[in-house]
Amino acid sequence: LFLPITWFYLTRIAHPIKIKVLPGGREIIKKKLEELGPMRREEKYILVIFLLTAFGWMFRKNIDIGILTIPGWSNLLGIEKTFPNGTVAIFSALLLFMIPVNLKRGRFLLDWDVAVRIPWRILILFGGGLALAHEFKISGLANWIGTNLNALKAVPLIVAVIVVILTIDFLTEVTSNTAVTSIFMPILAVTSIGMGVHPYLLMVAGTIAASLAFMLPVATPPNAVIFGSGYLTLPQMARTGFGMNIIGMIITTI
Repeated sequence: LFLPITWFYLTRIAHPIKIKVLPGGREIIKKKLEELGPMRREEKYILVIFLLTAFGWMFRKNIDIGILTIPGWSNLLGIEKTFPNGTVAIFSALLLFMIPVNLKRGRFLLDWDVAVRIPWRILILFGGGLALAHEFKISGLANWIGTNLNALKAVPLIVAVIVVILTIDFLTEVTSNTAVTSIFMPILAVTSIGMGVHPYLLMVAGTIAASLAFMLPVATPPNAVIFGSGYLTLPQMARTGFGMNIIGMIITTI
C-alpha cells in the first residue's frame, strides 16, 4: 500500500517529473553493462569477503528456530562475549588491506589512497546516531519516556497508537532505528499490558514507525548512502522526507 502511494507522492507532488521518457536511458544502461565486462579476479575476492562478512554477522550467535538451534561460530569457539559484530567488520576491512592483487606492483584490494576517499563524515554521522541511542538507554532518558507513555492508559486506543508512532518516528530520525526499536519494544509491551490490550498492537505499530525515517541521513543506512552521493541537500531530504513520514504515519495508524 505504501509503495505506490510513495511513488505517486515523489513523482507527482514532491518532485514532479516533466518528461515521460528519459532519452537514451536504455542505451546508456546497456553501454555501462558492456563496459563492466566479466568479473575480474579482485572483484571475485571482494565478493567472497562480502559474503564471509554477512555470514559472520548472521551466524555469530546461536539461532534458535524452535525445533532446532543453529550453533553460532562464536558460541562454538567460546568467544561470543569478546567478538561482537564490530570486530567482524574490522577483521573484514583488514583483509581488504592484506589480500594482494598484484604483488610486483604492491597493489592490494584496498589501500589508504582509496580509503581516504570513503565518505567518513556519513559513517561518523551514522555512528553518532548509534551512540546517541546508547546514551538514551544508559542515561535513563528511554525509561523516562517509557514512564510517560504509561499515561496512554487513560486515552482512547487510537490516540495511544498515534502517540507511539509519532514518538518513535521522530526519535528514529536522529538515532539508529534498530537501536530505538530494541530499546522501546519492552517498554511498549509493558504499556500495552497496562492498557489491557495485546502487546503486539503497540509493538508492531512502533516497529513499523521506526522504519518511517526519511528526513535525515543519520536515521538509517540507506538515507546515509543516498545523502553521501552528493545529489541531495539536507533541506531537500528533510522537506521531502517529512511528507513521506506523515503519509507513513497515517497508513500505519489506520
